[in-house]
Amino acid sequence: MKQLFRILIYVFCLSLLVGGIVYVHIHVSVLWRDAELRLVQLLDVPAQTSHTTALKKRFDLASAEMDTIYAAIPTRDELVAVVAAISAEAIRSGISAQVPIVQTAKIPEEGTAPTRFEDVRIQIVASGQPAALALFLHRVEHLLYILHLASWKIDTMQKSSVTPFTSEVLSGEQVAPPLSTSLEASISLIIQNKPLTP
Repeated sequence: MKQLFRILIYVFCLSLLVGGIVYVHIHVSVLWRDAELRLVQLLDVPAQTSHTTALKKRFDLASAEMDTIYAAIPTRDELVAVVAAISAEAIRSGISAQVPIVQTAKIPEEGTAPTRFEDVRIQIVASGQPAALALFLHRVEHLLYILHLASWKIDTMQKSSVTPFTSEVLSGEQVAPPLSTSLEASISLIIQNKPLTP
């Protein structure tokens, strides 16, 4: 019986030793795998750094482009400057122009969230030489704002000349009355609402 008891103790100790060896082996394997992954990550640091640097450059370029875009989108308060720029282009083109209508969307009702951007319609009425009117349209379309020439119409009509009845006979060479050219244009302009302050 003593021998059986000793054998059981040896078997028990041996199984504990084998179990401990298996446990240590599994634990060491996990630690080696973790060490290998960390080594791969350490070896990959220069590639990650260059990738991070490239992403930062792309982000900086995108931020600069967004700043340029936001600079080209006036606020509701800056609509007066847009109309002044249109008037300046009319003077520069040598025509007479007026902006009788600047129509914005309705201001959102209380309780509704305002949108970030809004569409504004600007109506232009002008008169001048046909080439000068076309040049004016080209210049307005290329202002430093995000706008679209929605519609335009140029009408050319001869001014009627009323001559009093006389007994003189007109010569064969008659001078044509001068031309009167008018322009009606509609511009769609994007404006940004001022961001809400927290």
